Amino acid sequence: MSPDTVETIRIAIVIGGGALLVAAALVGLVRLSRGPTTLDRAVATDLLLGIVLAALAAEAVVNRHTTTLPVMLVLALLSFAGPVAIARFITDPPKPGDAARTDSSGDGAGVPDGGSDGGSDGGSDGRADGGAVPERERGET
Repeated sequence: MSPDTVETIRIAIVIGGGALLVAAALVGLVRLSRGPTTLDRAVATDLLLGIVLAALAAEAVVNRHTTTLPVMLVLALLSFAGPVAIARFITDPPKPGDAARTDSSGDGAGVPDGGSDGGSDGGSDGRADGGAVPERERGET
């Protein structure tokens, strides 16, 4: 093949790949704007970060340089950490009294209120209700 043919094929591949990336980004933007849930928006944000990573990688390959690698590394870390944090928050949202109940002494030791150190203190297990166990946890009906 002649060099002109190779360059024409290379340009066609770049244009085709760019068009696919733009189409995927548009789909992601639609999902980001329409939702309907927070989880849908989180997935769309992760998709868009992946598309940006792919576009930066394609640009680096086409122009034969590595200057965008640090940017790609930071975006990859954000692309990983964001959904993990959102998934953790969605599966186990913080309850209103958790922070105050866990440690109000200010010493940062994490000892539950009431000074319980895990020893035998009359049945208190660090609960805010003084250790009373609801019927459903005792197995009674």
